[in-house]
Amino acid sequence: MKKLIPIILIVVLLGGQLAIIGSNVVSTNKHNEQVAYAALPEPLSGEIGIEQVLPNANQTALAWNSDAVLVQASMQIDWPTDWSVVTQGTLPPGGWVLLGYVSGNALLTMRIERGGGNIVQAVETPITDEVAADYLANPIDLSAANQPAVDAAKAFDIAQGGTFRQQCPAMRGQSYLHPAISAATGQWVWSFLYINRRANDPTQYMSGEMDWATGTIDQVVDADLPCDA
Repeated sequence: MKKLIPIILIVVLLGGQLAIIGSNVVSTNKHNEQVAYAALPEPLSGEIGIEQVLPNANQTALAWNSDAVLVQASMQIDWPTDWSVVTQGTLPPGGWVLLGYVSGNALLTMRIERGGGNIVQAVETPITDEVAADYLANPIDLSAANQPAVDAAKAFDIAQGGTFRQQCPAMRGQSYLHPAISAATGQWVWSFLYINRRANDPTQYMSGEMDWATGTIDQVVDADLPCDA
């Protein structure tokens, strides 16, 4: 079950929707409820990633339920078609942060825009005991990562992603990262996906990892995917 959940979050980001629904997530009660969220007094500035939006998101989650636990976090980066307008080692402002909190038999999911850090949607979804236990088995502690999400994203893009995007920027306009436990090492890592859209075939992804403790980039797969002709 745990291996499916990051994929679900990425699908949610790709679709720009917040409803995480499906037989593996939602209980027999399929009613999703909007949740009130805290507004920022003013938009955040600078490069915005997961850690920058956490204070406001945590405030919203704890107002929702005081025992809420962060169990999922993903960041989508929208790259411009003209790759040359982004200086190497910087991130464009477009994209989303998606956070998930569990309390009891409920999952609170927030979609947050990276342009200013504002929450744009917060939804409570019922989940089963099994799914709740699966989430809570690996709560996310971002303070354990030596590289915050923004720094990790920039480092991976310099090492791998930039070259991949530049080969066919019109078809490779998004990248994603989320915390995960590496299947290869058993350690916490930043897990990366770079999209490779194709006109008439299923979407592909380049993937890779960055170890939270060492910053080592490894497990890079499909960096040589061809551009769609």
